[in-house]
Amino acid sequence: GAPAPAAVVGALDVTQARATLLFKLTTLMNGRSGVRPALTQFLADLLNKGITPRLHADAIGADSLSGLADACKGLGVTVEGFQLGEALTAAGIAHPGLSAAERTVLQAGQSGAGAVAGLVAHGASLTLALATAVAALSCEALQATVSCFATEAAEAQPGKAAMAAASELAGLMEGSKQVNAKKGGVGASAFVVELPQVLGSAREAVDGTGRAAKVELATLALPPGKSGDSPLVP
Repeated sequence: GAPAPAAVVGALDVTQARATLLFKLTTLMNGRSGVRPALTQFLADLLNKGITPRLHADAIGADSLSGLADACKGLGVTVEGFQLGEALTAAGIAHPGLSAAERTVLQAGQSGAGAVAGLVAHGASLTLALATAVAALSCEALQATVSCFATEAAEAQPGKAAMAAASELAGLMEGSKQVNAKKGGVGASAFVVELPQVLGSAREAVDGTGRAAKVELATLALPPGKSGDSPLVP
């Protein structure tokens, strides 16, 4: 088929773009940036009425925030490819415009990267929960010996995440007659014994990403300094 338009390449999808709007709105509401209420209301209106500007993606989220600043002036297009100005008019939303100081505030921080990280962490957490359930079902299918998940054995696991994984697996198989088979089954195989460490390591990685997103979400927007630059790292 025909290649996608160049403007679409590297753009955030609608969920990522909306998350970026939410992150930036939250930092503005929690901070003392001095931006006009009309600016925060505009971001809230975009979210509430489903108008999502197309925001470009980059490693630290600077391009997405630059696109968001342009959207506050009615510039750009929506994720569907319509002119943003026309979509705003149709929805009865007036763009607030943007002063130089407000643009500095809006483009500061890493709301774009933080928003995407938050979505990744959420999706990974759901995937990890599914993987844990599949691991428990696999233990039952193999009629494995799962005494390594018992409380005493779990407490010997290296790290809290591995301990929690062992406890979760034990809970999923509590009362099951398909494990700890006296005849047949795979016994205490390496696959089974290593599950808490494997799932625990994955949990630590997911939690680390989630913590980074929460830190960005808790960032307080600040006004530009005397030089006109934001005290936040862009």
